[in-house]
Amino acid sequence: MTGKHLYYNGGKKFFYWEVIGLYVEETIKRLLAKYSEIGLEKDSVRNEDPLCELGLNSLSFIQMVVEIEQEFQIEFEMEMLGMDSFEKAENIISYVEALIQCNNREDMNEKEAH
Repeated sequence: MTGKHLYYNGGKKFFYWEVIGLYVEETIKRLLAKYSEIGLEKDSVRNEDPLCELGLNSLSFIQMVVEIEQEFQIEFEMEMLGMDSFEKAENIISYVEALIQCNNREDMNEKEAH
């Protein structure tokens, strides 16, 4: 992911999409921990963790998806609403980032059309 805008944090440069990516990752991990039925802490969720080991069931997964959609103002495609659509935490993170990028491109195209 690349971007035009730089953000500085302790002398380190971040591109816009890197900042968005970090926010998406932290939010997804927080929500995975929140909806886990085994009492996970956000910091214990790793990107490579299989969803089946994070203590989610189909209902808690859908509840998490609804909160993700609200947080990022995106909409999961119908065929992606099953937990079996995502093997690991990183798959959800990548999917959400892709939806955000797609929405941003659509917004930019609409602005250019006007």
